[in-house]
Amino acid sequence: MTTVQLVAPGVYRYLCGFANVYFLGEPGETWMLVDTGLAGSERKITKAAEKIYGVGSSPSAILLSHGHADHAGSSARLSEQWDVSVYAHRLERPYLTNLSSYPPVDPTIGGVAGFASRFVPMPNVDLGPRLIDFEKSGSLPGTTAWRWLDASGHTPGHTAFYREEDGVLVAGDALTTLRLNSAVGNVLKIRRIHGPPEATTSDWEAAEATVRRLARLSPKVLACGHGLPYLSEDNTPVRLSTFAALYKAPSRGRYAATSVVSDETGVVSVPPAPLDPLGPVVAGAAVVSVAVCAWLFARKSKPKSKNNIEADINADGQDK
Repeated sequence: MTTVQLVAPGVYRYLCGFANVYFLGEPGETWMLVDTGLAGSERKITKAAEKIYGVGSSPSAILLSHGHADHAGSSARLSEQWDVSVYAHRLERPYLTNLSSYPPVDPTIGGVAGFASRFVPMPNVDLGPRLIDFEKSGSLPGTTAWRWLDASGHTPGHTAFYREEDGVLVAGDALTTLRLNSAVGNVLKIRRIHGPPEATTSDWEAAEATVRRLARLSPKVLACGHGLPYLSEDNTPVRLSTFAALYKAPSRGRYAATSVVSDETGVVSVPPAPLDPLGPVVAGAAVVSVAVCAWLFARKSKPKSKNNIEADINADGQDK
């Protein structure tokens, strides 16, 4: 069942895996898609679009808040399917055209997401010539109602999308309303405002400044990349302002004291990795797992000895 949530007039949320995608536009009118979920989400997103806009409908553009795999994973295939361009900030271009990989994730930040980051790959997305940089003016293709905003920190070119006329903010991962780094928060889906995902944020100084800058907009609706939205009846401006006033970036982790340096070509420098207390345990578990798998494979593949073959024949009168 494809469940689509109306967040605000002409703004629809669809949970695709564990990340949200958003459809901007009223049925019967031009619309845009914000983010595209993990690779392989094309069919689900297409069905959600058909539920809102009708069979055969396609967007005027795909907008990416950033290039992480859970937000841009299906962008290449969807852009080909619909024959539309994909727009992102110019500082995201290296990571969306295979020129650079994002900085290493930070397992030392702790928490469930930090632990899982040791095992979850972050594949690149290659959009090639379909990728177009956002206009520096903040305008978006085909609309005057929406504009993009600098929301850097989680990634170098992270952007948010804002409709000023009614205060709707689509924040990507600059803000979240689900604590991804908490097992309890993930299981219970507790709605509460948080900063960006911790294991994959590489510039905490910029991320903290972004939180406060977005709060100053006093948005009436807050729709994030992870978690349930805060709607116009939720007293959102006060909630976000209160959160931003108290928000502090993590004090531990690889990027807490020194941020990643990057430019239009991608990552320039990365601070050294701190000692990972679970590193030897994880490495040891991996070695043991490989050894066990190899032993089982060798045991299964080992040819039977002559005595065993003869015993099989004698057992039932035929060669097995």
